[in-house]
Amino acid sequence: MGGHRSPHRHRRHDREGRSREHHDQEHQTHRPRIQELRQLQGPYTPGQRRSSSSANTNHSRPFTTNRVEPEYVSLKVGQTPANPWGLHDVHGLVEEWVHDWYGPYQAGPQTDPVGRVDGEFKVTRGGSHSTQMQTENGWPTYLRSAARAATVPEIRNWVTGFRVVQAEMPGTDPLPAPEPEAIFQDVDQDAHAGDEVDDDESPYFRGPRSFMNLEAEPRGPFFEHNHQPAVTEMPNGDLMAIWYTTEGEEDRVLAQAGARLRNGADEWDDASIFWDAPGRNEHGNELWWDGDETIYHWSGLSAVGTYGALALVQRTSTDNGATWSKPDLIQPEQGLRNQVIAAAVQLSSGRILLPADATPSSGTAVHISDDDGLTWHDPGTQVLGPPPITEQMHNDNAPVFEEGASGRSIAGFHASIAELSDGRLLALGRGDVMGEAPDLPATRSPGKPGFGNALGLGSPEPNSYVDMPEGVLSEVDDFTISLWLNRTSTSDQNWARIFDFGTGKGNTMFLAIEGGGTGPRFTIETKDTSGQQTVTSDAVIGQGWNHLAVTRSGSTVTIYLNGEIVGEGDGVTSSPADLGETDLNWIGRSIYGDPTLNAEIDEFQIYDHALDEAEIGDLLEAPEGSTGGGNVLRYSFDEENGSEVQDASGNDAHGTIDTTFNFNGFMPMSISHDEGETWTYSASEFDPLEGGQRGFLLNLEEEGALMFATFTPRMTFMDSEGGAFTGSGLYTAVSLDDGETWPHRRLVTDDEAPRVLDEGAGRGEFVLSPFSSERFGYLTGTQSKDGRIQLLSSGNHYEFDFDWLTATPPPACSGTVEVGETGTGIDDRRLNGAFRGETTQGGNRHGTWHDACLSHMIGEPGDWADADEFEEHVRDTVADLLDREFIAEEEAHEILNVLDGTEVDGARLIVRATTEGPGAELWGEGPFQAAVTCEAPDGRGAVELDDGGRVTLAADDGYEAEIGGIPAGSSCEVASLESAGATAVTMDPRDGTVEVTDAPEPAAVEIAYTFETTSLGIEKIIDGEAGGDGPFTFELACTRPGIDGPESIVIPDGSSRQVSGADSLSVSYDQLPPAASCVLSEVDAGGADHTRIDVMDGDDIVASHDAAEAAIELPSAPTETLRVIVTNVFDADATPPSPDSSEQVETPGELPDTGAPVLPLIVGTGLLIAAGVWIRVCRVRAAMTS
Repeated sequence: MGGHRSPHRHRRHDREGRSREHHDQEHQTHRPRIQELRQLQGPYTPGQRRSSSSANTNHSRPFTTNRVEPEYVSLKVGQTPANPWGLHDVHGLVEEWVHDWYGPYQAGPQTDPVGRVDGEFKVTRGGSHSTQMQTENGWPTYLRSAARAATVPEIRNWVTGFRVVQAEMPGTDPLPAPEPEAIFQDVDQDAHAGDEVDDDESPYFRGPRSFMNLEAEPRGPFFEHNHQPAVTEMPNGDLMAIWYTTEGEEDRVLAQAGARLRNGADEWDDASIFWDAPGRNEHGNELWWDGDETIYHWSGLSAVGTYGALALVQRTSTDNGATWSKPDLIQPEQGLRNQVIAAAVQLSSGRILLPADATPSSGTAVHISDDDGLTWHDPGTQVLGPPPITEQMHNDNAPVFEEGASGRSIAGFHASIAELSDGRLLALGRGDVMGEAPDLPATRSPGKPGFGNALGLGSPEPNSYVDMPEGVLSEVDDFTISLWLNRTSTSDQNWARIFDFGTGKGNTMFLAIEGGGTGPRFTIETKDTSGQQTVTSDAVIGQGWNHLAVTRSGSTVTIYLNGEIVGEGDGVTSSPADLGETDLNWIGRSIYGDPTLNAEIDEFQIYDHALDEAEIGDLLEAPEGSTGGGNVLRYSFDEENGSEVQDASGNDAHGTIDTTFNFNGFMPMSISHDEGETWTYSASEFDPLEGGQRGFLLNLEEEGALMFATFTPRMTFMDSEGGAFTGSGLYTAVSLDDGETWPHRRLVTDDEAPRVLDEGAGRGEFVLSPFSSERFGYLTGTQSKDGRIQLLSSGNHYEFDFDWLTATPPPACSGTVEVGETGTGIDDRRLNGAFRGETTQGGNRHGTWHDACLSHMIGEPGDWADADEFEEHVRDTVADLLDREFIAEEEAHEILNVLDGTEVDGARLIVRATTEGPGAELWGEGPFQAAVTCEAPDGRGAVELDDGGRVTLAADDGYEAEIGGIPAGSSCEVASLESAGATAVTMDPRDGTVEVTDAPEPAAVEIAYTFETTSLGIEKIIDGEAGGDGPFTFELACTRPGIDGPESIVIPDGSSRQVSGADSLSVSYDQLPPAASCVLSEVDAGGADHTRIDVMDGDDIVASHDAAEAAIELPSAPTETLRVIVTNVFDADATPPSPDSSEQVETPGELPDTGAPVLPLIVGTGLLIAAGVWIRVCRVRAAMTS
């Protein structure tokens, strides 16, 4: 095959599709092959295709045949009908070479065009066998004689050939070469690589910034799918990145795009088309600078539209990528070991290694050059042999990737290579996972307080899921399934199952913790139903322990969260019994292969009936609720450890904990001792990569240092204060000992507040935060001469230095929350699943809710267009966080208060105390306490005040307190809490309510405390002939209420009083505080045998104490005097008479009949009454009879 299509053949095409009279109306894009001429009619004209029955195209398996092996069909000519010009086989057979160098069509009419004066590709025409049945607007685009493609003229493959026609060449002059793309223009040719950077900026991090600045269009030249980048520094200090842009990875429209970050520029240039063989698939690309003056470009080149069978192309540039050499086919045969990966490396010996994907079953090939790219060899072909490709796929000597084995390919595809200090090579790739699951015992963890142990599923616990017995629900129609759940992660939890019962896909009943943008989602689907019957809830299961229950009653399914109905739906006609004898019954695992649950669970119970709302509520109070617990199954997880879960329902439905399911193996590691000729395989310490991910390994200029950029679904990282936190996504690991250990690991993030960013490659968005980074992408990078690492994902560029790589990130969620630049007293903290980062990437890859700091949720004013938008955002955020119980009401009020500008220098309120009354100087020193409550204006609710609004009014502060930070316009009410024994409290204003404004003079409320006095009067009765005249001595001790409890008071005129028969037999205590608590003691009873103290209320005894000491409560009314009678008995055999004895005088007007004059006594008693004190001592003798 090969050669040139004849001029006569060229003119036939010209006559069919481009006659002298035809004006070219071709759509003028970079690739005019997308829209070919369709105006002519008739069998097999340029605008029509041939059916598979009338052309030997054999396109029934276009993708598998093109990717894996060549298509073998008959190439016998003349087997199909001729077209109107008498030509056979215009469709099918092979594409035919044209003499022209390829270039875009010129606008306007053309006469006998002969292409461009020079170029990289020669034109080919017509669709061949194995041509894909791609159509555009209903028309085939490649299986037509007018289909115009091009490729490297030295290519050899099974779909391109030539037709022998004899004719003269037209005399038309070729057109000049097309104008170069922008990426090749205005290129600085001065050497700048290695210009010094500012050391003051270290540690340095910047990113992500997009290097793909393009507008995708349905007809190109740029498409939605942009992927698999390569990057290099140029001698002039520019960075150049290339990638492929396409509709689909196996399309013929795939081309390589590129862009420059010019030295000193802040942003990347707009994208250009970097390299494109029209109608071919240039899958796999790499850019590499040899450190001198030569830039290398390597690429795969397909025969048709595929990324399987590729030739390997090399181009070079010595002028900073402004111009490039013509393509050199360093592997001219289309094969499966030529899909270049951006990981070229030059060893210290000068050898160049160029990794390339073989197939997923054949790891990564290594192309080797020992002469600066002049010649190459692939050690793997020494075993697998040359094409045909089928021998590569099925050769018995194909490598076996398992621990301890060796081969001539790297284990895992998309691999990258680093040279170690001793000359060995280390390579890490995707796929071909190795290692065995560790034999870890099942564990338990502390559960909800009062509910015993719980079971933790997912990292950091080894437990994967719980396997329940077969047929556990086979006889259940109505049901209740309830449990306690504490989420330990919200990352990758979309569609994670709380439970799943079934026999396989299409016959299952499950509850997902999140369901494609909703909260808890219940679904049942049986073999007898058409589709799924689903009930969803918008409720968010947040951090902390939450109680979850699902009930079915008839056809109604109800979802409860913490006792409240959050989802309900009718029409669920299928029951668990309809699933039959289920054998896949799991807690925490999905029958559909969704992520396993990351949560602690406790008290998992199944009932054979629907509990009502009250019974569901009872489960929040006690494990068994009010019904005795699940009667089908009840797992309390209260075992100390072990893999068996005991069923407490009495049905012996014991479960088993699996600890191996979540183990997916380790990323394979390949070591070479002979510079890449052979490799030995083992397991690395890194998690295996998923589809859409590629790791990147890089030698750093720092001696012995390696960087590996990769992805993790969940990992523990350390911050600069030694705190551990979990994170997920793109991260870097640094080794300083040739890969033996990787102690420095950190997420590739700017540690700023969560935000949704584009991931590139048409893969949707991701959430960047201190806890998460890009989740997918093909990584590549380089260390530029200034020492900074340039890391590219599928769409973003990150730049950082070695100091950043080896430093630990600052702690997130530290300090206190600020609103704008004003601080609050609220401690910042991580909120599990608070950030609602809706992303468009696959639901199983990104959850809806992501972790964030409380401060992140509040945000910064600079993130919003104006102050009003920021205020609206804060109010909405606070309402949302409060509704989801991420913050307390007091915290919400404080944030809103600060938002309203009510910091310390805002509106103020003064509360002051005054005292009055006869007891003010004696008892009115305080301190006093008052309570202040304020309502913000415009219905914004209660204002959060320091110390709950409680203020103390003390002498040291002049009996005054100031409260700041109150929103202007608030209505505040003041109430007295502690009056220190005041007999009356009044307010000014009368109701204690005042409006607080921002006037210079603060609003004020004055509290007046009134202190009145009361008295204690004592009367004495002497009983018995032996009684004397005394003296008798009393002691009084009193306390009154205080802020910190009872406070002792000083008794006016002393605490001691004395009476005797020679003097007045009465005594009083005056100016006592009302409502005081006192103890009256007769410390000297004059030798009496017994003492009795009676507390009186008028003529009634209210308390009697047969002792010399009595507890007395003074009256609260200041006008009342308390009367106390103290009786002394001097006859040991006598019983103290009660105050109402017939031998006693009970009232001041009734004196004993002693024959003595009574007038002096009456006068004296009257004087005592006038003084408000009663003390009476009466001598009662046994012989007092008439």
